[in-house]
Amino acid sequence: MTAKIMRSISLLVMLSFNVFAAEEIPFLQGEYDPAKWPEAHLKLSQAGTLKDVFDSGLRPYRFPGCETSALEVKHVRLTIELASGKILPPINAEWINMAMFDDGELAHMEGATPQLSLDQARIEMLKWLPYGTRPAVDLDNYLKAVKADPLDFDDPFRGLPDGCAVGWEEPGYRSSHGGPGCDFWFRKTFSGTEPLKLYFKLSWGLNRKSKDAKSYSIPIPPPPGYEHVSMKAPEKFGPDSGVDINRSKGISIGESPEARQAYEEAKKGATAERPEKRQTVTLSKPSDVTSEKPASFPWWLIVSSVAILFLALAAWLKTRRSKSTP
Repeated sequence: MTAKIMRSISLLVMLSFNVFAAEEIPFLQGEYDPAKWPEAHLKLSQAGTLKDVFDSGLRPYRFPGCETSALEVKHVRLTIELASGKILPPINAEWINMAMFDDGELAHMEGATPQLSLDQARIEMLKWLPYGTRPAVDLDNYLKAVKADPLDFDDPFRGLPDGCAVGWEEPGYRSSHGGPGCDFWFRKTFSGTEPLKLYFKLSWGLNRKSKDAKSYSIPIPPPPGYEHVSMKAPEKFGPDSGVDINRSKGISIGESPEARQAYEEAKKGATAERPEKRQTVTLSKPSDVTSEKPASFPWWLIVSSVAILFLALAAWLKTRRSKSTP
């Protein structure tokens, strides 16, 4: 009888963990495909404000652990229009990080593309060369060095430091309420096939005196007119997982057949339950802050804990019974 109970409890524990694993598998349809990302046109005022960001349709959220100073947006095909009238080429932003001053103005906006092959990297940087003074031959020489040693190309090629960077200063940079300094450059990814990411940064930090460059002392609030919008972070924030990206492309990541089957079933279920995704610039739906529900305590943890206690109790009873038997 005791053996049957123990087998039943063990099965219950296994099932609870399998269900939990299936629930944790993300819904991946199109999530990592830049061609399916929503588009946003961000028209920045001279100093750049959080209201500019919200007016574009973007919905940044507070970055967990840095709620008073940092915001994030992910997966958007972004076009930036500067106050000077420049409309910059669209850029596929895997993530964008924003640092804020306590009056709602931007300290900086920094982001990166997904990983790029050498051909993709050349196409991307050619869009930005006209904004700087670097000739195209520099880009070609840089990419040759990357191709020769994609995992450690910095050491053998020091002629073009800073990832073949291109930068310029907007009118009023380094003065009060002036435009940003703009920079675009490459960083290595340590991938043999997609060795580069293109990074970009717009910075207003040097436009302020140090005494005026303060971050919020409270969690960053929404800008005027958007007070009802939640800025709570989603479950999946921060850099994309390489495992998730490979899964979405159908690339083997060394999973067992059972784990892969659970993933496929969860993906099919999510596809069947969710309506077709609309192409919109709002990356996270606006919602009333008061409507947010606290996360429920995970039921699998309760079941597992009870099961473990039963197993321990059964083992203890069995030990006592064997000791008391003459």
